[in-house]
Amino acid sequence: MPRWLTSEVARSLEGPWGGSVETLVFGPDRGPEQIVERVGAACVDTCDAELVDGFLYTVSVGCVFGCVLADGRRVVLKAYQPRWTLPFLEAVRDVQRSVHRQGGFPCPEPLGEVVTVDGTVFVAERELPDPGVHAVDAAWAGVSAAGLAELIDRCRGLEAPGLALHPLRDPSEGLFPEPHSPIFDFEATAAGAEWIDELARRALAITAADDSPDVIAHTDWAWRNVRIDHRGIVAVYDWDSLALVKECIAVASAAVTWCKTGEPDDHTPTADEIDEYIEAYDAARLAAPSASLRRLSRAAAVRSMAYTARCEHALDPSEERWTSTRNRLRADAESLLRPVSPS
Repeated sequence: MPRWLTSEVARSLEGPWGGSVETLVFGPDRGPEQIVERVGAACVDTCDAELVDGFLYTVSVGCVFGCVLADGRRVVLKAYQPRWTLPFLEAVRDVQRSVHRQGGFPCPEPLGEVVTVDGTVFVAERELPDPGVHAVDAAWAGVSAAGLAELIDRCRGLEAPGLALHPLRDPSEGLFPEPHSPIFDFEATAAGAEWIDELARRALAITAADDSPDVIAHTDWAWRNVRIDHRGIVAVYDWDSLALVKECIAVASAAVTWCKTGEPDDHTPTADEIDEYIEAYDAARLAAPSASLRRLSRAAAVRSMAYTARCEHALDPSEERWTSTRNRLRADAESLLRPVSPS
């Protein structure tokens, strides 16, 4: 039994969230040894090699394991909540394989197929070494926007209807999708969040008029998943964030979160910075510049911020710590929702 990985899982189970994600992924009453045993079985199924050691364990939407195999390979396995379905994850694998085979884009190589071990779904990929998270440099916003445009352009000719099944997709009813983690309970924390919901409702009324075709996009194009340095974009992680969405939603999400690392003091871009990001994306993509895309993306940015603001409110309703996005939403939502003259 890999001691390091087992101890990291044990630490997470005893952490501030009480193993809530692990419970969703692996079921109740699963100890660290049982979880790592299941990971070992998934290594055999996906990579045809035994697990001998670990180098990474992190929890967010699912559980991510850095695994050293008996043949010396370093691979990353991710285990999912049940709402991440096989058809969706198989569609992710198909698109990820296509992007990796095209070359020229920092995409990890998928390994094996989607597998189920004792009720838990796993995928594996070859480790794409992490070059490290640099301090955020505002000058790299354009690099981030161009990288997203390149990825979306690379995927425009691909058929992947299963990506419409993303569990965090834009809801057909209601203001927000089901929160990505069980630590956020929007229903139980609705009191005091009415102003956030109203801004989301106004933004939705604008983006609902978007009749453009969906695109394949990475919908969590944030600093925690996209590594940038002087060479440009050097690594992209979290490929299960691929989804079929309106282009304005993908652009807006990136414009709002591209510099986010997941810390309480993260900078949330201003309205002017969001406009600059959207303009950089529009200039970088292969299609002609689009005033409609820019207008819709500004409204979608308000909706994206409103979702994050609701997450902040769920954790910190008294606004003692998690305030970055709520403060920005208060300051800039009206400006972003205001009609702008075509350029």
